[in-house]
Amino acid sequence: NSTTFKEVNRTAIKNLLIPLPPFPVQRAIAERLDRADALRQKDRQLLREYDALAQSVFVEMFGDPVRNEKGWAVKPLGMYVTIIGGGTPSRDVNEYFIGNICWATSKDIKNNYLNDTEEHVSEAAIQNSSTKLVPPGTLLLVVKSKILMHTLPVAISKVPVCFSQDIKGVIPNDGLNIEFLSVQLKMRKYILLGKARGVNTEGLTLEHLRSFPVHLPPFSLQNRFAEILTNIEQQKALVRKQQAESEALFGRLLQEAFAN
Repeated sequence: NSTTFKEVNRTAIKNLLIPLPPFPVQRAIAERLDRADALRQKDRQLLREYDALAQSVFVEMFGDPVRNEKGWAVKPLGMYVTIIGGGTPSRDVNEYFIGNICWATSKDIKNNYLNDTEEHVSEAAIQNSSTKLVPPGTLLLVVKSKILMHTLPVAISKVPVCFSQDIKGVIPNDGLNIEFLSVQLKMRKYILLGKARGVNTEGLTLEHLRSFPVHLPPFSLQNRFAEILTNIEQQKALVRKQQAESEALFGRLLQEAFAN
């Protein structure tokens, strides 16, 4: 292909000088990179295994969430939660986005728990927009995003947070543990994702969430599951710390390998 760019052409690429250390040095560099990459891959695999463990414990305690062979009561989610909508403060007022209050969008809902957000807002932003501040322990669920084609992003907030209109906040009433609900939503996400992909639908509506059929085992059993889940999450936090270190190590080695 003879296509050329304004500043880079085929001749320039051909004349590009690439550092080429002796073969034994190349091999040593490759071995170090392989070892560092193996460490980070191991950490990633551990996190996947801990997620699988949480779902395995769920099935062991409550049975298959599809078949409901243990015969738990099934009720509409709306009977047991308060659902809160979000909003976006005006981008035209710079002061609204200079604050210390977490303001979440769909890009923040990546892990099981939310400890911080990319953007923060002021009290004035909340007072002058439709966003609302919710307490820690609120389940944040993405309701408008292309990711709903295949994934249902859900996170439990560990801090007070407000959020955009692409998210709904779910606050449990008596009889429903939020940790238990979070895992159940993920394991039965096909119900909500099917509605999000429906004809003439632009994501999940308030009614979709309210009508979600939630299984309701005894509250004490839900709480026991939440305790086990907390222990699993503590182990995952340690692995994430290891992962950050192994990713940083791989990045340093990669940079060093091609520094000269």
